[in-house]
Amino acid sequence: MAVDANENPGSDSSGSPQRSLGVLTPIRSSFSLQLAVAGIAFIAAGFVLGTGVWAGILPVWGFAMVLVGLGAYAFTHLSQRGSKG
Repeated sequence: MAVDANENPGSDSSGSPQRSLGVLTPIRSSFSLQLAVAGIAFIAAGFVLGTGVWAGILPVWGFAMVLVGLGAYAFTHLSQRGSKG
């Protein structure tokens, strides 16, 4: 039976992508953090546009999304932490 190189648990090359995905795990599992990341994208899009109405509206929406997302994540995290005893 042939063993694929990617199936070998002892290989060092398979460990580094999993570590980099480990940083993104909280973002992928939390809607509020995804909302905050989308807000950062809105802010960046507004700065890329530079001039015009949308260049002013997008960063304001993005900033609001970041505040709501991080606030909801903090509230949820603190409320769950308090209920663990």
